[in-house]
Amino acid sequence: MKQLLIFLFILSATAGYGQQLRFKKTYKSGSHKTLSFKTDLVKGSFKGSNESIILTLKNTSKKPIDLGAVQLALVDVTGRGAKLCGHTKMIKPGQKTTLYLEVCNGKDGLFFLNKAYGSKQAFKEDAFFLINKEWRLSIGQEVILFYTDL
Repeated sequence: MKQLLIFLFILSATAGYGQQLRFKKTYKSGSHKTLSFKTDLVKGSFKGSNESIILTLKNTSKKPIDLGAVQLALVDVTGRGAKLCGHTKMIKPGQKTTLYLEVCNGKDGLFFLNKAYGSKQAFKEDAFFLINKEWRLSIGQEVILFYTDL
């Protein structure tokens, strides 16, 4: 029984690791697990998978930003995408916060993928189209342009 539990733990750990995506600032740049960005109102970083995006934001403006009042979305180059939901907050000037964002319907994964895969290989086969694909992460009027990689 102990060996089975260890095997299942290793399997789940490698399956979860295999489902992490990598991100690039430009088409030709190197990919990273975390991508930093800066806009007129916020600066931050994000990392993610087919299940969720972990977005860290710092309000660099002089006014509070109500993340509950702005649309959060992830859209590909063709204009298709998904509205993102999470525990949104009010961010005061200079304040930093972390958001865990998922597709609002609760059923679908991000980047047109499933929420979970049985193996690293199944994930890579389904996600192959994501290599060098352009995306836009919208935080209200602020737009972060990036590319995905595996």
